[in-house]
Amino acid sequence: MRSQSRGDAAAAKLRNEYPEARVDVSILDMADYDSVLAFVQRCRDLERIDYAVLNAGQQNQSFVRSDKAGHEMMFQVNYLSTALLALSLATVMKEKRRHNNGSEPPVLSIVGSDTMWLSRFQTTDGIVAHMDNPATFKGFGNIWTQNC
Repeated sequence: MRSQSRGDAAAAKLRNEYPEARVDVSILDMADYDSVLAFVQRCRDLERIDYAVLNAGQQNQSFVRSDKAGHEMMFQVNYLSTALLALSLATVMKEKRRHNNGSEPPVLSIVGSDTMWLSRFQTTDGIVAHMDNPATFKGFGNIWTQNC
């Protein structure tokens, strides 16, 4: 689990290495759309955003449903909320560049796992319905042989 203290420790290391950089730490719950959108709203209050690296990831061996969003947790965190955050944050970053006359475009990176290339995932019933069905859940440990 992520924590404010671990984020603050990582930020301190970055500030030591790059003393001119402003490094902010915010905790958000990627299983909760309201938390994702609240984070984007906090970003609107920043003067500028030059870089954003989205690196959320969830791995489960058994089916876990998000109480807040209602979807299977890995699907929620790794895809649905990450897509919402990326699209919403890209809009904010674009607006800030325009208002600050930025000469360099902001950079938005989404970090993924190499294990996605090993997946044999297939479905005919639609991705959301399939991912939210406990009966079709194979777990992270079976991605190399998963054939749904």
